Amino acid sequence: MRRIRVLLADDHSDLLDYIRTLLEPDFEIVGTVADGSELIRAAGILQPDVIVTDIGMPRVNGIVASERILSTTSSQRILFLTMYNDPSLIQAGMSVGAMGCVLKHSAGDELAYAIRETYEGRHYLSPQLKAL
Repeated sequence: MRRIRVLLADDHSDLLDYIRTLLEPDFEIVGTVADGSELIRAAGILQPDVIVTDIGMPRVNGIVASERILSTTSSQRILFLTMYNDPSLIQAGMSVGAMGCVLKHSAGDELAYAIRETYEGRHYLSPQLKAL
């Protein structure tokens, strides 16, 4: 069975290393990037199945980057990984076509499951976000 191809985007290198280590046993990590401009470029070149991106990144934030990516392809799925539990930010991300959002402090418990759900075309929100 083919492994899900995942591109990771976050401006905190320690977190990127942690997420990569967390996901590598079950997913093919095709790349990591540190800002939204790099994310847009890498998504076009690497053609991941799922993009896991932070919302707050330098140069171009994750929401704008996601909107640009999704305007050129419908095959890639986007999942936000964020520390913000601000309903307006989450709604803004979902309104551009993202499939879900996981809070960073829940990544160890939820991220692999959320990636699989997203890949299958189902929406996923961390339980804490559903309560907002």
